[in-house]
Amino acid sequence: MSFDLASYINCRVAQLHEDKKGQTMEVKAAINNAICELEKLKTVAVRDEPINKH
Repeated sequence: MSFDLASYINCRVAQLHEDKKGQTMEVKAAINNAICELEKLKTVAVRDEPINKH
């Protein structure tokens, strides 16, 4: 059984969108930042690139 990182990230992003419901604007902003970071991670993981390129 292999672990599909992109599918896992998609699942977590969907859960975070659900978690935003009924939250304050500050909490929604924090959740949105987490979603953005997960999307970046998914993009890098799919391309199999290093996260910090210098």
